[in-house]
Amino acid sequence: PFNVYETWAPLYASALLVDPGSYYARYAMGHACLELGENAQAVAELTQSLKADSSYLPAVASAGVAFLRDRKFARAVRLLKRVTAAEPTRARAWSSLGIAWLGANDPGEADGALRQALSLEQDHVPAICGLAYAAFFGGRGPEAIAKFSQVLAVRQDDPYVTKALALVKESATRTLWEDTFE
Repeated sequence: PFNVYETWAPLYASALLVDPGSYYARYAMGHACLELGENAQAVAELTQSLKADSSYLPAVASAGVAFLRDRKFARAVRLLKRVTAAEPTRARAWSSLGIAWLGANDPGEADGALRQALSLEQDHVPAICGLAYAAFFGGRGPEAIAKFSQVLAVRQDDPYVTKALALVKESATRTLWEDTFE
């Protein structure tokens, strides 16, 4: 399928040649890189954008997601908390914050943020998946299975969720002594 960011990224690069200090061009390039899966460049561009203007909320949100993908959870949490404080009705920001809290190993904060996302958008798949992972890693296998099954009711045949559900079900029925070690 056509990805608009593949077309726009070279335009943003040209804009940066004209005005390397433009916070907006840095943000746009960083966001395009984020959407294209080029996370290292996204982090670099978004960091530069925030140095130029730390108040531009779309750059703060994109940088939070980029740091989340880069597994820099403390940075992601700091940025995403700013987004949820400024725009408390954004389910996506709350679910991203919740997943960052999971990565930072704070399940209580994660649970609160993920549930806030669901209060805003009942079928918000990232929040449901986040709660499923929190349940799984918290030793609550049946709850994790129920959450992943809930996602499949919304997104039938989602390969990521189907695989996650299969792994959770397998781990819920296996015991340590079933494995053989060489």
